[in-house]
Amino acid sequence: MDPKRLSELDAFLNDAAKERCVREAPWGLRRRVETRVRYVALQNAERKRFFGAASFGACSLAGLAALMVLTFWLFDLPGAFAAQMPGFWGHVDRAAAVLPAGWWHYAGAGLSAVGALALFIVVFGRRRTADNGHSR
Repeated sequence: MDPKRLSELDAFLNDAAKERCVREAPWGLRRRVETRVRYVALQNAERKRFFGAASFGACSLAGLAALMVLTFWLFDLPGAFAAQMPGFWGHVDRAAAVLPAGWWHYAGAGLSAVGALALFIVVFGRRRTADNGHSR
């Protein structure tokens, strides 16, 4: 009998059951299986909630950054600072000259890049690890 033919599946199962002796399942097997199935269902639900929260956070962060750029461009905030506080940019230039050039110039960009990479891995890297069939 070819087991790939679904029309003969019942006959195949009956034949297979006749050839083997049937033993009783161990005591508590059903409870253990139900517990594991419930645990896997809770794990999958938590994975979906986390992915939704991470996606929402990433979209919110991107939207906030876009809104900030749009606000700076629309209201010309650097020009407004220069008009309202005449010595503002001179103070910024003095602070940049007084503080020694060093790692702190790039610390903000580096931390932002590391944070963006971590967020990218969490949001888009889960597809590779979540559905591999090896998670328990």
